[in-house]
Amino acid sequence: MKRIISVILVCAALILPSASVPVRAEGLMPALSRELVNLYPSQSFRLTVTDTKHSYTLTSADENVVCVDEEGVLHAVGVGITEVTCRFASGGTSVCTVNVKEGNPPEMVKLSQQSMTLVQGETELLKSAVYPDKGNPYRFYTSSDEDIARVDQDGNIEAVKPGTAVITVESESSAVSSSCIVRVISSSGENIFGSDISGVLYNVTGERLTGTKLELKGSISSSEAATDDQGRFCFTDVSTGSYLLTVLPNGTDNASVSANVNINSTDIRLNCILSDNALTVLYGSGLSSGIMVSDIVLISPSADLSIGDKYDLPYTVYPSQASGAELKFSTSAPEVAQVDASGRITAVGEGTAFVSISDKDGRIMKKCTVHVSQGGIGSFAWAIIFLQIFIILLLFAILVRKQENKIPARSDADEEHT
Repeated sequence: MKRIISVILVCAALILPSASVPVRAEGLMPALSRELVNLYPSQSFRLTVTDTKHSYTLTSADENVVCVDEEGVLHAVGVGITEVTCRFASGGTSVCTVNVKEGNPPEMVKLSQQSMTLVQGETELLKSAVYPDKGNPYRFYTSSDEDIARVDQDGNIEAVKPGTAVITVESESSAVSSSCIVRVISSSGENIFGSDISGVLYNVTGERLTGTKLELKGSISSSEAATDDQGRFCFTDVSTGSYLLTVLPNGTDNASVSANVNINSTDIRLNCILSDNALTVLYGSGLSSGIMVSDIVLISPSADLSIGDKYDLPYTVYPSQASGAELKFSTSAPEVAQVDASGRITAVGEGTAFVSISDKDGRIMKKCTVHVSQGGIGSFAWAIIFLQIFIILLLFAILVRKQENKIPARSDADEEHT
């Protein structure tokens, strides 16, 4: 019996190693930042692999839908669904499903709060909305430091321990995102932080500068930050005082450019405009009207009007704190459509005009296409018609009068004869 068992074990030992059973070493499975990515044609997305200690490759199952470049960036080519596979040299694989949809990507993500302060252990709901809403409300919430603040996919933020974290909300297609700075204070309520200095860096044409390093230097300390893919930057826990904000050079050809910034005890949002030899800083605090416009969204990009119609251009200014900012309106063809200082459009002639709305500096400009047609009969046309009818009736009355004058009057003799 023992001999039979020994023979069976030997045979099993010889057979099992030759079986094609994949074996993966623990910890060598690639971890991807997304299991599902929704894109629109011509859109790109960088799929992050968390374990960068091991070499890996990213490949697309259908390059007519999505292709992957040498840097691991996904590029949407055509409408469809495919899979992108991450494969470690050791053999471990992970898959991300990519869905390329028809149409245009969303334009922005709007948050209920841009910053918040929570006591350790508290929870707060961060509401968000994607514009325009295409009937798919999915959004992705991530925290820069889950040891300080966690967030679930419904937007519920949990304050874990004192510190500062950034909650980022991305649209389903990763086309646009927005962030909220979360400061967690101790359960005693003591605020151990300074001010948070956040802002956006633009060039003189209004483009947002990405991947640019900045330095905020004071008499005692200094710190650095870099702009993200939306041109945004943030310095946290900054003490009250005067600082020098410097845009650091990106290469040997660029020189650093600086501007003075005064920090008080409140959080400040900066809008910085970088030219060849100067840095202009405009800033506001809290709900101050000094906050610059970061975006203008037209509710409707076009309008069809008839001559004589009046139309109030519908738009929204972001952030909401800048809703009282000075705006400028202009028209490309005043003989077709005129616009006043409040954004009311008056259709005056047939044709097409472009009505523009911009901030006072002209950094941000959006255009509405206005088509004006003859439409129905206007008041002037009605006046012409009534005048023609009046002339016709008058002529008819004159003819009738003349006809009556031609008929001779009957005498008394004629009546007796009759």
